[in-house]
Amino acid sequence: MTWSPAHLDVTLHRADPAAPPGQITVIRLLALLPADWCCHPDAGTDLLRLRLAPVPTDPEPFLTRALADPALCGWGRVGQGASAR
Repeated sequence: MTWSPAHLDVTLHRADPAAPPGQITVIRLLALLPADWCCHPDAGTDLLRLRLAPVPTDPEPFLTRALADPALCGWGRVGQGASAR
């Protein structure tokens, strides 16, 4: 996760080749986040970045809950493990 005063980048990687590609996963991720967040997605097959700008107040609990959802199994934050199937 990269943070600056203007934005927060959340970068995910596909750790499980059986997991859906990033283009599908980013849609699922967006659906799990608060509707009032301004998100700018950039999704490839095995890597996706979601830029939040401006930075929401205390985004970590929302991101943690979204990444724990079964729809994101096989994906995880860069530098961390992926959620299990």
